[in-house]
Amino acid sequence: MTYKIISIIFLAIIVILIGLLICFFALNYGSNKLNQTLVKIVGFLAAALVFIFLDIFSVNNELTSTIKVLMPRSKYNYIVDNFSDKLTFIGSDHVKGYSLMSRVMLFSKYDSEKQFINENARSLDIVEMTFWQWMSSKYHLHWQVVNEEFIGIQGGGSTGSKAENANDSTNFISYDEMSKILKDNILDLHKGFYWGIHLPYNSNLTVIKSDEYERTYLINTKNIETKISIRWVGNSGIEHSKLGDSILKDLPKGEWYSNNIRVKFETKTKRARIFSVETKNQIKWIYEIQDDFYNDFDWSLIKVDLEKAYLK
Repeated sequence: MTYKIISIIFLAIIVILIGLLICFFALNYGSNKLNQTLVKIVGFLAAALVFIFLDIFSVNNELTSTIKVLMPRSKYNYIVDNFSDKLTFIGSDHVKGYSLMSRVMLFSKYDSEKQFINENARSLDIVEMTFWQWMSSKYHLHWQVVNEEFIGIQGGGSTGSKAENANDSTNFISYDEMSKILKDNILDLHKGFYWGIHLPYNSNLTVIKSDEYERTYLINTKNIETKISIRWVGNSGIEHSKLGDSILKDLPKGEWYSNNIRVKFETKTKRARIFSVETKNQIKWIYEIQDDFYNDFDWSLIKVDLEKAYLK
């Protein structure tokens, strides 16, 4: 039995007790001493009722999630397409991340004039560009959507539609607007993968930080505030591990290693809007983004399926 269920049971008991006490009070009306005692009891139970009500219907004021994205590379050569092929071959449920990343790198133009001095920032550019094109693939119809997908023996398909109870108004981030937001990225935003992004109505998307180590954005609505940071957190080797040595067998000789990228979501609920239905819907939306991005990109999930593919 969960804590919330226990709270609901106590709430029901208190409501019943208050009802019985009110009936008893009505039947014994006229006794001053009894009335004073009953008023105190009812007051105590009413306070407990309010406390439990707030506990049951409270919204978590802070919501945090971190996803780890691994970018294997040798200088400017990446092998995400190899990973995508391997994951597709075994019918992995976690193939969409590397598959989209592979297409982004293949079809997007590179602008060498925008390149940061630190070559590791190139991986950060790729993950940043992939993230926003991933958001577009999910929320180009609306931010409240119903998505269905099926992964078969070889690949799969998906379909999406606007939710029945979706708000009529949204804040639409067009291709031109997103191009300005990503103006420092070495990759150009590709129209074939970016169809726009719908955010909640009256929301703002702003850039907080953009350098060779971190890209941080803020989505601010009247109900919640969500910070999304994409940060390079160092490199790691590939050799001298079972999985790494198996991967290297399929690759040309060279100095292969991986860039480690952390994508962190931090959401705060604005207390004045804590009981708003809009707040509930937007928190649900943030949970959806975090869970789906984790499923498509997190290395802890992908590693397990790559081990199945490479270590046969």
